[in-house]
Amino acid sequence: MGRKRKMPKAVQRRIRETLEEEALTRHGYSMSASAGSRHRALAKAVSADGAVTVYRRLLLLRLWNRDQNPALADIAHSDAMWVGKTYGVKADGYSFQ
Repeated sequence: MGRKRKMPKAVQRRIRETLEEEALTRHGYSMSASAGSRHRALAKAVSADGAVTVYRRLLLLRLWNRDQNPALADIAHSDAMWVGKTYGVKADGYSFQ
């Protein structure tokens, strides 16, 4: 097992800049909401942006919250798995439907 490498700050900044502001919240997504309301908001986001895009955004949310707030990271991960299962997105981020 090799050394654990961190993503360079410049790359993190570029990813955050390219990720559209409020990409999921404009559809009503909030990690503090119940699972049912989160899933309804994610369904709206999938119809607008596509399942793979929403899946990848949720994985980014999981990554960004992993160290500071593991509970939020778990919510984002479970939502990403829900999108993957419901809309047919493989674990590598590609759609198989």
